Amino acid sequence: MDSYKLVGSAVLKDLEGYSVGSLTRPQQIVVLVAGLVGALASVALLQSELGVLSAPEQQLGCDINSLVTCAKSLGSAQGHVLGVPNSVLGIIAFTVLSVIALLELLGTQIPRIVVLGVALGCAAGFGAIGWFIYVSVAQLGVLCPYCMVTWSAAIWVGCIWMPRAFEPNPNARLLRGYWWLTGIALHLVVLLVLVLTMMDKIQALL
Repeated sequence: MDSYKLVGSAVLKDLEGYSVGSLTRPQQIVVLVAGLVGALASVALLQSELGVLSAPEQQLGCDINSLVTCAKSLGSAQGHVLGVPNSVLGIIAFTVLSVIALLELLGTQIPRIVVLGVALGCAAGFGAIGWFIYVSVAQLGVLCPYCMVTWSAAIWVGCIWMPRAFEPNPNARLLRGYWWLTGIALHLVVLLVLVLTMMDKIQALL
């Protein structure tokens, strides 16, 4: 029993400690900017949805054409996963992320348990992006521009933050060092998937 207590105490101490590496200044800035952009895009989504509710016939600024539009997404059940607009969840998540990024940029040392929590959120965000891509392609048949901005913001943050959760493992630190390459690769994968799966709709607009 005492051995279990010692192990539990050691794990808790590690979680509360500062055993993860700090982000570089460029990484801190990218996380902060991505958080702010994601929050602003989420606010724009919420404003668009409120606009649709108040005036259903009005043309939204994010309705570019029959393929790139947010009206259909905002009115769908998939746009309210937890019973509230997804944009509200985005505002909360990206605002919290921005505050954490700003604190670190100002020199605050981020506890490991917070780093792990944000990394878990990033992993959930990646899963959500995959699901939203499926919904956009297979169910709605449209691409929401503001939604895609939040996808991009989440990808950049995840590429920087998720490897951090596995530090001081040298492989994780190496992966975080190439965050920009990973981010570009993931964006290209998303773009390729969207183009290949929606080729007919794209050709119809040309």
